Formats: sequence, structure tokens, C-alpha cells
Amino acid sequence: MKKLYIIATIFLVSFAFLGFGVAGSESELQSSDSIPVITVHPDELIDVEVGETFEVNVCVSDVACLYGFDIEFKWDPTIIEYISHTVMAPVETYEEGVLHSPILLLKDEVDPTSGSYWIACASLSPADTFSGNGAFFVITFEAVSSFDEQPYELVEAALSDDEGQSIMGYKYDGPSVMMCYDTWEFIRNREKDPKVDGWRKWWTTQMRRKYGF
Repeated sequence: MKKLYIIATIFLVSFAFLGFGVAGSESELQSSDSIPVITVHPDELIDVEVGETFEVNVCVSDVACLYGFDIEFKWDPTIIEYISHTVMAPVETYEEGVLHSPILLLKDEVDPTSGSYWIACASLSPADTFSGNGAFFVITFEAVSSFDEQPYELVEAALSDDEGQSIMGYKYDGPSVMMCYDTWEFIRNREKDPKVDGWRKWWTTQMRRKYGF
């Protein structure tokens, strides 16, 4: 529940600080045929030598009405060493980033020893919502030892719209699917319904058609 708490905190702080209402959306709400996908680039490191530096980008595509995000990213510090990072917000400063100005950076915590990064960021009213493709952040590492498997991973992510609600249906384009808490709660509650098998089959079919897993 940590991610939902952070997103809620972001919007409570935003409204209390500015005294504005919810900003208007620049596009329609997320449609079923436009599910945002979170990706990590590169998804594979090839020919990275010990002592070489490289960048990792965590991005989103096909998102609509984005107003805040909360992401946890981890790596193996015995294999790669943290050098620096850039939060790619707002787009008025970083053209290939996300979110419109003004923004509130609530969390921006790096722990090089344990190998973790936690970021929580949101637009502030009267900013427009963000739709399209962009990078959440770019992080630079140095390879300190050789490796055969990917030494970093996206652990958890939450996306929010301009009403402080989780955006349903997002997935992480990696080894496993990451859906927001509202989605899992919806599916869990449907288990009490005699038509649950129909709902489960519908959801699974839609996701497989969209992403082929």
C-alpha cells in the first residue's frame, strides 16, 4: 500500500500548498485500447566492460492523463556502481521527459550501498496532464565486475491521474506484469461473484491480445 499512500500524499500536499482545485485534463481518460507500458532501456546489456559507464532509462509509452508517478528501482551494487541520475520532469525542461510544470518532487532518494532508488513526483495545479511517451528518469552506472544476468530491475511502480486516482491497466514490459492496486483489488473482489471466470478470461484475453504474453 506504500505506493498508494505516496500518490495520495502528493496530491494532498499539492492542493494544500496551492489552494487550487484539480487541473483539467488535456485528453480523454485512458481507453481500453491504449494501455500505458513501462519499459527499462536497455533491457539487455551487451558488451559492457568493467570500468565502462552506461545509462539506464525508465520510460512510459501510450499514457494518458498522467499527473504523478511513484517508482522503485534496484540494482546489484557489487556488479554496477551508481554514478548519477536525472529526473526527467517537467517536459518544459526535459523535452523527452514526462509531466508538465509546475511539479513537486516528493521523493528522490538514492541508496548506493543497498542499490536502490525511490522517486515520487507529481504535477501541481494548474498544470496540464501529460499524455504520450517519455522518460521518468535516467540513471548512470559504472560496471565494477563482469556479469551474465541483468544487474538491475524495476521493482514497483504506480501512476496517477489528475484526480489522484491510480491509472488502471499499466504493465511493466519485462519478466512480469505490474498492474496498479486498484486493478488487483477489482479482480480480487470479483472472486466473490459467480461470474468471476468470465471476468478473468476477459481480462487475460485482452492483455494477451495487446501484449502477446
